[in-house]
Amino acid sequence: MIEVKKVGMDSGLVSMFHRLPYDIYAKDPMWVPSDPTIEAELYEKKHNPALEFSFAERWVAIRDGKCVGRVSAIVNRRWIEKTGDPVGRLCRYDSIDDQEVARALLSAAEDWLVARGMEQAVGPLGFSNLDPCGITIEGFDKPATLGSTHTRDYYEKLWLGSGYEPMQDWDEYSIMLGDDVPESIVQAADKCEQRTTIRISDLQNRIEMRQVGRELFDLFDLTYSPLFGSYPLGDKMHKYYVEQYMTYLDPRYIYIARESEGHGHRMVGFIVAMPSIVKALQKCKWKLFPTGWWTLMRAMHHPKIVEILLAAVHPEVRQLGVLPMMIRRLLSRCVQDGVHEVQTTAILDGNSKAISSVMHFDAKPRRRKRCYVKNL
Repeated sequence: MIEVKKVGMDSGLVSMFHRLPYDIYAKDPMWVPSDPTIEAELYEKKHNPALEFSFAERWVAIRDGKCVGRVSAIVNRRWIEKTGDPVGRLCRYDSIDDQEVARALLSAAEDWLVARGMEQAVGPLGFSNLDPCGITIEGFDKPATLGSTHTRDYYEKLWLGSGYEPMQDWDEYSIMLGDDVPESIVQAADKCEQRTTIRISDLQNRIEMRQVGRELFDLFDLTYSPLFGSYPLGDKMHKYYVEQYMTYLDPRYIYIARESEGHGHRMVGFIVAMPSIVKALQKCKWKLFPTGWWTLMRAMHHPKIVEILLAAVHPEVRQLGVLPMMIRRLLSRCVQDGVHEVQTTAILDGNSKAISSVMHFDAKPRRRKRCYVKNL
């Protein structure tokens, strides 16, 4: 018999909810554990500013005293105000390979959404598009990036069997590097620089990283808000995500594009990348002491893989080749540092501008994720 329990603030159920992924992925070498501190604080309003405009609840499925599944549901008012559609989100889904468990979990979340006026459920989607989203459907032999997710190969079957239909895909890409940046890329970026006054600069230290944070996220809101699952985040959410990643960001791999004439030298583009710490996290599982911290620091200071977390270009200057200019600078730095691979996080399938820009650099698809929808 399966018993689905609402987690609420019950400490025992909260522990079950957060512990389950470690059981589900215990023998999966591609899984990357999430930061346990962030996960523990995700449903506390004093830590997560998204709860100022969202409602959220969690459930666990228990069979014979053992937790065999979990799911969370979210009603995000900002997203609903943007779209005008009463659609709830489902996230943090994990379960054993059992259709009965999946249906029981998802049904509990669906009933909760219906009680709050929602007419559809979509997921997996987090509080924002900067949270983990989607179920892995291709690339099970490759680990996720820090900003992405990896799920078991039977999850899609469970969602389809619970009445959900495919809604949106995301793709992740890989750019392999040699001893030099390909000449074709250098030439293309040079031509772009010759026809514009926009110039690319890097950041020197963490102080500069914080100084450009507000301007960077204003541009992020402008460029990402029209995309699926996105909405304007606002200052509190900006600070929340900056603090999540600040420890692991490296100014060597962050580039800013500014207009050198007019508009007050406004920021018109950025690319934020970071050394991959995936292998280090798989090794230490966020247990930083006594040796985990050293493992992470070594991965950050001498990376072999760099992950692109975010990239954006102001709509008014997209045709000027700003993204190729920034990527050329990033790849040049990576070659200098001995990095052999640059990975992207998820790019929306259908975002033709982003995909064409990435493919220009001989990028190869490495993983695909999918989001699902169901009428309630």
